[in-house]
Amino acid sequence: MELFVQTEASLEHFRAKEHAAGRPATLRLIAHSHVLHDVDGSGARLRESYAKRLALGPDPLTDQELRSARYRITDPLDDLIGSKDPAERLMIATTFWQATADLVLTGNRRWTGSGKWLHRELDAFDRSTGTAYAQVLASAVESVASDVIEPMVGAVAKALDRFGGRLFDGYSIRGPAT
Repeated sequence: MELFVQTEASLEHFRAKEHAAGRPATLRLIAHSHVLHDVDGSGARLRESYAKRLALGPDPLTDQELRSARYRITDPLDDLIGSKDPAERLMIATTFWQATADLVLTGNRRWTGSGKWLHRELDAFDRSTGTAYAQVLASAVESVASDVIEPMVGAVAKALDRFGGRLFDGYSIRGPAT
């Protein structure tokens, strides 16, 4: 059992911050909690409210967020293809399977996560859509560990194609105006 002591204000602070990042740890925590003692009904009210928010999913990606995600995947994909160092390839693959999973999830208005939650969310997405991204990306990382990059290149290219394909040429991001 874990005990988290929060106020409604602190819960809302973390919920809003996590919502913006697409990683709903606080929503999950409250929505899936077991209220042990609820004198004024606030525990049940918060649990129901957070469960509804969790079910709605994150905000859709903006065009700029989608372009940035595509670029953040295209760049290491090119690095993976160009690298001859097996250890470097593995480091690239373990980093960018996460970016690919994030794109698949957030591009489909699904929550993402880190560590085990990223895999769990991708697996849940696969079960609900009949896809196999979680298994394919995990197997692709294993292939890269065996110094075979083609499964990873193919899996990532397929995911990118669902969102407009690779993006490198013409991508730019502007800093603040001076």
